[in-house]
Amino acid sequence: MIKSDKWIKSKCLVPTFVATRLEDKTPFSLTLSAPRTYEEVHYYTHKTSEQLELEIAYGKSDDKGQVMTKLGRLPIRYRELTAEEKTAFKPMISPFEPNQVRRRETWTLYGDRGEVVADVSGDPIIEKVISYGVSSFGYDVQLADEFELFTNVNSAFIDPKNFDKKCLVKMKGNSILIPPNSYILGRTVETFDIPRNVTVVCVGKSTYARCGAIVNVTPIEAGFQGQVVIEISNSASLPLKIYAYEGIAQLLFFESDEECEVSYADRQGKYQNQTGITLAKV
Repeated sequence: MIKSDKWIKSKCLVPTFVATRLEDKTPFSLTLSAPRTYEEVHYYTHKTSEQLELEIAYGKSDDKGQVMTKLGRLPIRYRELTAEEKTAFKPMISPFEPNQVRRRETWTLYGDRGEVVADVSGDPIIEKVISYGVSSFGYDVQLADEFELFTNVNSAFIDPKNFDKKCLVKMKGNSILIPPNSYILGRTVETFDIPRNVTVVCVGKSTYARCGAIVNVTPIEAGFQGQVVIEISNSASLPLKIYAYEGIAQLLFFESDEECEVSYADRQGKYQNQTGITLAKV
């Protein structure tokens, strides 16, 4: 089942409380920003020193697939997590942006070649960005500022079993221009720690797709840890500008009702714990 923004936040934001349902003693976690039960929590109703009542909505589908919502109260007991428990929490995505970022404040604007176009010392410039962060049913990752551009200037050829670094030119900056019908490798700003019962699929963002960019990331398997390498090709007949520290692709998370028997970490996947741009290897 594809997972929602609420589930993604629960895997990435450090829980504030550990709570127990009074009826059946079932434990679960809460956060201050999005208190949760196994159902969807709508809001607090009242709170005492050790007991919290939540007003919840729970649904049941009829024969037409429509969800009939009912409201009810759920009494629970709770305690705040200890410092050790908070430290032990391992976020699925780090750094994590719990909102969809479309604009941000900046004091410096850069040109196509990384030169400073505007540098202000007073009020910040409000800059529009290609969105990143949590979406309704996914997470939009940011592209880091290092790139590998495929080139034939060294008369090399591409062999996935014996990859020649002469095929690539390293570049770094706040943006990169991809020549027509060319291809680059990049990586995410974010580092991932995927649970054993989750697999991740990547899709491109509409803004770049409309400009001729094809973003390709193979599935991120259960148990994978590390940054993700992103492949971007320019299918247009004109150079294409790609921006660092802005959204580049959306990840969709699918959770199984059981853990896999052998995870990516268990079989010592060759790209496990990768940082930076890792080239093809067998």
